[in-house]
Amino acid sequence: MKSYIAHFVNDKDINLFLYENNSYASEEIIDLTDINKYVLANSNLIIFVPSNIVNTYPFTNDNINEDFVVSQFINEYESAILHEISSLSFRFHKNIIYSYNQDFFNNLNNIVNDIDADIFIYPEHNLCKTIVNESIIKINDNFVFTFEDGTGFSTNNKELLDFFHIAKNAHPNFDPIVDLAINEEIDSNQFKKQEFNIQEMHIDFLTLDKTSLLNLFKRQYSFQTIIHKTKFSKPQLIMSTLLFLFISFFPIIHSYFVDKRIKTFEGETIELFKVLNPSFNNLIEPKVQIDSILKNLDIAMSNSRSDDLFDISLLDKISTDGISSISYNKVENTIEVKLSKLSQIKYEILNEILSRFELSKISDSLVTENKTVTGVVAYTINAN
Repeated sequence: MKSYIAHFVNDKDINLFLYENNSYASEEIIDLTDINKYVLANSNLIIFVPSNIVNTYPFTNDNINEDFVVSQFINEYESAILHEISSLSFRFHKNIIYSYNQDFFNNLNNIVNDIDADIFIYPEHNLCKTIVNESIIKINDNFVFTFEDGTGFSTNNKELLDFFHIAKNAHPNFDPIVDLAINEEIDSNQFKKQEFNIQEMHIDFLTLDKTSLLNLFKRQYSFQTIIHKTKFSKPQLIMSTLLFLFISFFPIIHSYFVDKRIKTFEGETIELFKVLNPSFNNLIEPKVQIDSILKNLDIAMSNSRSDDLFDISLLDKISTDGISSISYNKVENTIEVKLSKLSQIKYEILNEILSRFELSKISDSLVTENKTVTGVVAYTINAN
């Protein structure tokens, strides 16, 4: 696997190292904004930012809620950070508070966000921590201080001595191993000295379990990054997109057609109810209302009967669009209803109405097309 490790040379340029299977391959100084041209897909990208950009503070707190811990830290150190708090972001990890400039990291995240690689961003002193607990190491033109508690910072040549004394005051037991590349006088004779090879440090870091370190990179997922991560082929991408659109819009479309069918049912029900009862205007409880109307028809029907004769005039009441004719055969005691593109909803309601006339369907030659019914239905009149 290819792994890339980057160090800032200045505000715009980085030194980009390439390792293949944890072996050094090459390095090159490039413009930070061109990094996506160099980092290949399915690789690792580790970016070390100067430790003076990421302030770290030891802060012990047993609360597992990061936001709560950060608010506690801000309350405690408010006077020291008040002048720049609006431009800072804060994180808490493994008893260390990290504070850093939002604009710098937002810009860095935006530059590398769409790179199809596993990306990690750490303060530079995290690299040194893998070698020794406490050290002062020179990386490019930065002097990186690493402390036993996992915090650290960096400075330039002009401020090295001042920061060395600050470090000694803040950490009285500070006993670093000093990089042989540091020639400046910092009372280094009292400390152990060692040559640090940046490539060997990188290789050690690549094999390190990094779960104890805070990754400051936050990927912002976009359509492009999702495509990269899923590694879909073009047909798979098209199918996935269509499936996503279907899942997203199906409830809306389904709801639309359900509402449309309900309104159609209500409209056609009202139309039939008006045929049976011209004063009918509002559909509230269809079953209760149709029972009431049909009950009146039952009474009218029973009052109109004489012996076994059937009053065909009662059926005239249900004449509506889609019902071509209703004829009564007195000899065979049957009713024949001719339908012409009667909606299925009306047909179902018609069957309910006719059942109230004690009619039993004996045959039909119906054709259903486009949710309409056409043909002839024959009913026999049940005897009292």
